[in-house]
Amino acid sequence: FLLSRGADVDDTLSRVGNTVVSLALDRRKPEMVKLLIGRGASTRMHPRSEFPPSWTLMHTAAWDGGRELLDFLAGRGVPVDQRTTGDRTPLHNACMQGNLDGAKALVALGADVNARTDNGAVPLFFAVSRGNFPLASFLIESGAETHGANSANGMTLLHYAAIKGYGDIAGLLTAKGADPKARDAKGRTALDCAIHYGQASCAALLQAKGAKRPAKRKDESQSPGKGQAVVWYLGHSGWAVRTADHLLVFDYFKGDRLPDEPALANGCIAPSQLKGPKVIVFASHSHGDHYVPAIFDWRKDAPDLTYVMGFAARDKEGFLQLANRETREVAGAEITTIESNDSGQGFLVKVDGVTILHPGDHANRNRDLSGNYTPAVDFLAAKAPAVDIMFVPVTGCNFGDQVAVRAGDFYAIRKLNPKAVFPMHGGDGSPQYAEFAELAAKEGITAPVAVAEFPGDNWSLVQGRLCGSGASSRR
Repeated sequence: FLLSRGADVDDTLSRVGNTVVSLALDRRKPEMVKLLIGRGASTRMHPRSEFPPSWTLMHTAAWDGGRELLDFLAGRGVPVDQRTTGDRTPLHNACMQGNLDGAKALVALGADVNARTDNGAVPLFFAVSRGNFPLASFLIESGAETHGANSANGMTLLHYAAIKGYGDIAGLLTAKGADPKARDAKGRTALDCAIHYGQASCAALLQAKGAKRPAKRKDESQSPGKGQAVVWYLGHSGWAVRTADHLLVFDYFKGDRLPDEPALANGCIAPSQLKGPKVIVFASHSHGDHYVPAIFDWRKDAPDLTYVMGFAARDKEGFLQLANRETREVAGAEITTIESNDSGQGFLVKVDGVTILHPGDHANRNRDLSGNYTPAVDFLAAKAPAVDIMFVPVTGCNFGDQVAVRAGDFYAIRKLNPKAVFPMHGGDGSPQYAEFAELAAKEGITAPVAVAEFPGDNWSLVQGRLCGSGASSRR
């Protein structure tokens, strides 16, 4: 109707720089995209776009577009292999999203299956790290190499398959020439990683391929004493904290395929690990990267679980939702809530002599610290002048100014005097965690910052000292 009345197909930009075509593509409206371009709309992204420089419509379409849409864009002159800042191609995007049909279309159009990002990631890396066997098989059949290493950490694709516990993919890689004896920048083989992250099936496969078994994995099942804790990284903003009598689980979510043997050692919750301690499960808000309804299924194996939600979970019952800034005794723990300035709540928990802060997505938005971030931090500081374990969101696409986010983190750290800081909200493990640790040191932060590499990385807090048995801790 609007087009019939003379509407401009290249109308004014949206707030974040989207053209009408790019907005239609972003909203998953392929027929509208074809209609607009057919009526003369430009296929070029605008320089003020929210996306990185050199991003094309093909990059966006590759997320979940099929052959018809990708062929249409290619036929209108949109490049198939354009590299963005960071050297990402549309094929990288398709593989990040597990879009097998899109990957097949791009390869048929001539996409380079061995294109590398600036940190050495090839499209096959995303298929492997997310456990997508059909996509990995297709890429290898299309000429993808199996023996390259990530330039940042020296890990091969086989290392990632072993860490994630995907035995079928590890078998595929070794059958196609991946070397089980290759070592990463820290001297670890894929077998070392499989054992460290509790991936028994992968370890057995790699041993059968000739990898030499390292020393036995350290047993981390012992309960800490009062005032002590063990912390596991579960990915993104998810954490598990074991104290003397409790197991606390925060913002558990899994976006990828589960490993062959899910366990805390690889960042998953196994039903057997819910038996024994008092278990309290927290979900700060309803966003899909912080909450999965499947957490309520755990009750089948541990009927005494307590759920504390920062929102009203739809179609669920048997959970607690505290008012903002309420303090309540729950299952042997003292819980205080704050209202997150993003969504839901954050939680301050005092339990078994340990004080823990998980703020959810409460993050600073303004470099001058104005707004509603610092008042909540000040409220918490009055409740707990010093915390033991402090989780801090350090990056996020919805947080806005990343400099402001980190300024807020440093403000909160100085106010709450944590014994250990755990950066989060960066996917399964982000280079930005290490960057945050370096910036914290430059800011004069003396608390150790635990830098997670992969789900399952864990640390012990004993007598106020942080000891890492997974990734490094930096002061």
